[in-house]
Amino acid sequence: MASLAVVAALAQDRALVMDEAEATDLLWTLLSIPTWEHLTRLCGWSQERYLSEIARLAHLALSGKP
Repeated sequence: MASLAVVAALAQDRALVMDEAEATDLLWTLLSIPTWEHLTRLCGWSQERYLSEIARLAHLALSGKP
């Protein structure tokens, strides 16, 4: 649900560069437990790095802005 709210807010601000449904799917996937587990447990990323990179990637992917 949080992903849906974030995407809806971006859409309302006209800051979304893709379809709302696809953006919600992408954001949910970026924030999923398997993604977190893979990066932090299998790849050895710190929690801080994970949060920083996922936030940066999500912002770029959804808004098109670095």
